[in-house]
Amino acid sequence: ITGASSGIGKSLALEFAKRGYNLGLTARRENKLIELRDEILGQAGCKHLQIEVAALDVNAVQTVEPVLSGLFQKLGTVDVVVANAGINQLTGVGKGELEQELAIVQTNLLGAIATVNAAVSHFKTQGGGHVVGISSLASLTPIPKQAAYCATKAGFSMYLDCAAIELQ
Repeated sequence: ITGASSGIGKSLALEFAKRGYNLGLTARRENKLIELRDEILGQAGCKHLQIEVAALDVNAVQTVEPVLSGLFQKLGTVDVVVANAGINQLTGVGKGELEQELAIVQTNLLGAIATVNAAVSHFKTQGGGHVVGISSLASLTPIPKQAAYCATKAGFSMYLDCAAIELQ
């Protein structure tokens, strides 16, 4: 799970752990991942789980595949990769906030695409697996002050739809 240190990613990690899954958790803040790992291992029925953590900033797209590959090696067989890392910030079109909008595009679209590519590459070698991409209802409707966010989620949703056809 990318972006596992907070929000949806953290919630997914906690839920997968309750269901008995071994986990590979990534995020920029490794200290938060270690806290999450310890929290999970402290829960009843979770002490036997293998939980590996790795610092990963999906904005550095060239590092996504090597970091995930290292995590995959530690885990052995990987069944599911969840491309979840994402950010949001209210921005205004033409308000001098291009840098913030481009940061949203970098994380939510380019980082997500890099994650999917790394996962698919691994699954082709492994002989199977599932990629889950976290998008948003914001991909379907325009939301004022969230143009960049909506655009990234729409772009990622379309990317996932195309990937599903290619990989069928």
